[in-house]
Amino acid sequence: MVDGLGGRAAGNALAYVAALFLFDGIPYLLLVLWRRDAAGRRLAWRYMAGRWRIAWLGTLASLGSYGIALWAMTQTPVAVVAALRETSVLFAALIGTLFLREAFGPRRALGVGMVLAGVMVLRGG
Repeated sequence: MVDGLGGRAAGNALAYVAALFLFDGIPYLLLVLWRRDAAGRRLAWRYMAGRWRIAWLGTLASLGSYGIALWAMTQTPVAVVAALRETSVLFAALIGTLFLREAFGPRRALGVGMVLAGVMVLRGG
C-alpha cells in the first residue's frame, strides 16, 4: 500500500524505486561496515570489489522487476498487483520442490496455504 501510494505521489515509479534503493542501500552498507573491525571491513571491500559486475546485474534486475510492479500499482488497484506478486512465492515453492529436490513438508505446505488464502482475500475482497 505504502509503495503504491508513494509511486503515485512521486509521479514516476522508476524514480521512486531508485530512491528507495538508494536510501535503503547506503545505510545498509554503512551498517555492514560499522559492525566489522578494520580487518573485517577490508575483507568486505575486497569481497564487494570482486563481485561488482554481478551485483550491478542483480541491482538492475531487482530495480526493473520492482519498478514494473510499482508502475503497475500506479495504473491499477494495488490489491490486484499485490495478489499477483505474491504468487511468486508459490512458484518458488514449486521450483524448489520439483527442480531443487527440497522437501515439501508441513511448514512449506502451511506457507503455501497461507499465501493462497492471502491472494484469494486480496483478489476477492
